[in-house]
Amino acid sequence: MSMSVVLLIGEAELNVCSCGLSAKGAISISELIKIKQTLQVLDISLNPIGDEGITAIAQSLHRANINQLYVYECSITDSGAVAFAAGLRKNYSVKLLDVELNDDITIDGVRVILEAAVANGVCLEVLIND
Repeated sequence: MSMSVVLLIGEAELNVCSCGLSAKGAISISELIKIKQTLQVLDISLNPIGDEGITAIAQSLHRANINQLYVYECSITDSGAVAFAAGLRKNYSVKLLDVELNDDITIDGVRVILEAAVANGVCLEVLIND
């Protein structure tokens, strides 16, 4: 499946929810995050980006001004949760984080994400599996 996403100069939101985005697409979005400082809301939910895709997103978070990040049901496991938490620790803008319905994240992965959210001192709301 080929996908094209256009983000206009000045746009503050990128929503690619449920569009068949793969890890490769997430890697492209991670490059966009690095240069698009006005991006405040990123929704990549309901896409099978997996650990490779979330790792790429995580590695770009330190340069982002994103304050709402939605990555629910993205086929993330504990490995991806650890990589994501590392990126979250370096980000000081994410206030709302939604990682629900990533059923392969165990309590250990949940713990790592929550610890990172607390450590960065900015994240106010984390939506996560029960």
